[in-house]
Amino acid sequence: MAKVYIPKRSIKVMGTVYYPDGGKTGREVNAIYPTATCIYNAGLYSTSNHESITKMKVDGKMIGYWGAWEGYGMLDSKDLIWCSYDDAKNNSRITSWIAGSPVLLKDSRIELNWGDLYSEYVNGDHDRCIMCDNNSNLMILSISDLINPKEEAERIKKYMYAINGINLDGGSSIEIWFKGKRLCGTDRKNATWIVIYS
Repeated sequence: MAKVYIPKRSIKVMGTVYYPDGGKTGREVNAIYPTATCIYNAGLYSTSNHESITKMKVDGKMIGYWGAWEGYGMLDSKDLIWCSYDDAKNNSRITSWIAGSPVLLKDSRIELNWGDLYSEYVNGDHDRCIMCDNNSNLMILSISDLINPKEEAERIKKYMYAINGINLDGGSSIEIWFKGKRLCGTDRKNATWIVIYS
C-alpha cells in the first residue's frame, strides 16, 4: 500500500493533465512537472468544461463516460472543497474539479454513488487507487488487496478517518509519485493524470 498525506491548507495547485494520443508514463509526467508534490493517474473530467473525458469500454464497446457527480474542487485556487458537478460547472471560482467513480464516502457516510454509469467490472475485486480527505489532509492511497468499492469505503472510513472519498482507478494502471519518487506502479502509459503542488 502506498499512502500520501498532503495537508489540505498547503495545497496550492491541483490540476489534471490529459494525453489522449497514447498517454504518458508516470516517469514522463514527473519529468514534465519535476517540482510537483504528488502525481497520480485517474479517470478525469476536463477542468475547462467539467465534462468527463474518461470513456468506459466493456468488451471493446464504448458504453459511456465514467464518473460520479461529486468530487474535489479548488475554490479560488487555494481551498480544497468537496462539491458537486453542478457547483463546479456553474461557479467560476472553482478552478479545477476531480471526480471518480464511485463516490465512496460523503460527510463520513458510506455512499456508493456511481453517477450515470454503473460498472460491474469496476464494482468487482481489484487493486484500488483512492482520493479521500479527513479534517486535516488530502490522502492519495493505493490498496494492493483485491477489494470492492464497499470494502474500500469501509477501510478509509475506519482507518483513515475519511470524511469524503472517491475511487479513482485500479488494477495495473495505478501509479503514484511523491516528491519525485515513484511509490507504486510501473511504466504503463496512462492518458489522464492528476498533479498537485503544495
